[in-house]
Amino acid sequence: MRSAEKFSNLRSIKELLIKGVDRDIKMKEKKRAVDFTTELTNKSLAEEITKLLQQKTSRNTCCHFKQPLQKIVPSNSTPTLFLTLINGTFLLMFLFVYPYSRNYSWIPPMISLYLLANIFFAVAMTRDPGFIKADSSASFLKLVETFDPNVLCPSCEIVCTSDSRHCYICDRCVS
Repeated sequence: MRSAEKFSNLRSIKELLIKGVDRDIKMKEKKRAVDFTTELTNKSLAEEITKLLQQKTSRNTCCHFKQPLQKIVPSNSTPTLFLTLINGTFLLMFLFVYPYSRNYSWIPPMISLYLLANIFFAVAMTRDPGFIKADSSASFLKLVETFDPNVLCPSCEIVCTSDSRHCYICDRCVS
C-alpha cells in the first residue's frame, strides 16, 4: 500500500487479493492495509484501493461471472450444481416432452448421448481440470542456473517468452 502510487495500475494489488492475501492483517503499527490509503496523495487511487479492500468476499465459490478478488480453492459445489441442473433437465424432458412425441426413434440416441456426456464429465473431473501443476522435476533454482534470470517470473516460477501474457505482476512477462 505504501508504494501503490508507483504502479501504473492496480493489477498487483488485485493479483495479491486473488492469491489470497488477508485483507485485515495488521502491521506492527496496528494498521490494516486499508488504513495506509489515507497516506496516499492521489485521492482517486486511494478511493479505488479502499473499494477493493472493503469489497466483501463471496462465500459461494460457484457460478462466478467475474473473477472474484479472493483466492479460489477447488470445490465440489460447481460440479454438483452442474450435475443437478443437467440431470434435472433430462428428467423433466423425459417426464414432460418424451411422452408426447409421436416418433420414438430419436429417444435412444438422445439417451445414449446423455449417458456419454455424463461419462466424459466424470472422466474430466477425475483429471483435475483447470489446475496447472508445477513440474516437480525442475526446481526454480535449476531454472535460474539454466536461463537468464531476467526471463524468469518469480511469482509464477516459469520462463517468460517475449510474447507471453500470463502474469499481471511483473511487467517483464507482459508484452
